[in-house]
Amino acid sequence: MMKNSTLKILLLFVTITFYNLSSGFGQDQKRFYSSTSLEMIFSFADIAVDSSNASNIMRWAPVLNIQYIYNFDMNKNLGFFVGFDMRNLGFIWKDDKGQRWKHRVYTVGVPLGIKLGNLKSGMFFYAGGQIEYAFNYKEKYFLNGSKEDKNVYWFTDRVNIFQASVLAGINFPYGFNIKFKYYFTDLLNTGYEAFDENGVKYKPYEAFSSSNIFYFSLSINMFHRDYEYFHSSITNETIKADRSNKKNRWY
Repeated sequence: MMKNSTLKILLLFVTITFYNLSSGFGQDQKRFYSSTSLEMIFSFADIAVDSSNASNIMRWAPVLNIQYIYNFDMNKNLGFFVGFDMRNLGFIWKDDKGQRWKHRVYTVGVPLGIKLGNLKSGMFFYAGGQIEYAFNYKEKYFLNGSKEDKNVYWFTDRVNIFQASVLAGINFPYGFNIKFKYYFTDLLNTGYEAFDENGVKYKPYEAFSSSNIFYFSLSINMFHRDYEYFHSSITNETIKADRSNKKNRWY
């Protein structure tokens, strides 16, 4: 029930943000530009496994995490963003019997959010939400440090393929960025049914009462102006001239 309410709030936020983005186009003194960056992820999970002394291990994912962001700055203190990204997402856990598991998905998603602060200096806070689609899942099993099993699945129901999350972060001058993200959706699908080697049906993930991922990440130039789009009356020549004379720019 709580997760359904959270999803409704997230969808409302997405709708409001999209409306603000759409209504602002074509107005003077607003800036629309795109930015591209990579993301280095340090992830954990809020896991609970029945009848198991489970402990979480930090997972480091430097690749492949690509973010493509469209930015719409209404003025020097307020902006919105929407984007598209691909992410390497997962968690690692172990028990007290020498067993360790790795769960990983690749997702594609659409983030939407708001930026508040000094957009001119690059020092600002941002927050938003995201919906992601998990298209590839991999799991590994280790016993006493030795890899015993590995399986890769495409477009599988072993995981909840739609992942809803909230995000918040701080962007610093010169492009350095730190972000925190929490997923309301469990990664593992506890209702998924499979067959063992004897043909007996079972649910491999029913012992998980929760498997919510959260992480912090580092990136450079997440909101950097790769390309800039101004009012339609401004040509490429005026953009070049404007870039050569930055003293009149608030951004």
